[in-house]
Amino acid sequence: MSTFAEKLAAKAAARPTLDVPILLAAELVAEKERLEAIIAAGDSDPRLGAVSPVVDAQAELDKLEEAAGDSLITLRFTQMPGEKWTELTSKLPVRPNVPIDESVGYNYDAAAIHAVQFVDGAGKPYGVRIEDGAEVPLDASEWVALFDALSGYEVAQIRNAVWGLNEYLPKQQVAAMGKLFGATARSAKN
Repeated sequence: MSTFAEKLAAKAAARPTLDVPILLAAELVAEKERLEAIIAAGDSDPRLGAVSPVVDAQAELDKLEEAAGDSLITLRFTQMPGEKWTELTSKLPVRPNVPIDESVGYNYDAAAIHAVQFVDGAGKPYGVRIEDGAEVPLDASEWVALFDALSGYEVAQIRNAVWGLNEYLPKQQVAAMGKLFGATARSAKN
């Protein structure tokens, strides 16, 4: 059994990451957005044997991304320490009449934009670009330019990745462990 200090160090060292592909080829962006809209709509034909437009669109999107070459970049996001995440979100008040903000209790969009630019105590950013397998930091002006150039779908992918790493994933992990240990404890009593 490991010590409390060892458990803390292991958790801090194993922060989860999530990669988000982004297409920067201007001539391909419109087609990518069209395919993403079909996928996001999720319309499928309920008839047995009918070809789903979503499946077709995903196949076309996969081919498009493969053909995009260096125009396709990968952004990698790392889960922030809980203290930093709560500090950030507590500074971003809910926007009036914005249901997602009211649901999470802070400005959902601003949290993602600010989180990708945060750096840890050692200067390592929580949002980076991957180039030849290496993590490359972006400065504040590059993040602004990137968010300005991206489609709504891509910005939503980033926003959802950041939220998923810092809110959803930890919640799911705790719930899963509670179920596991709850079942184990109940079995031990019987």
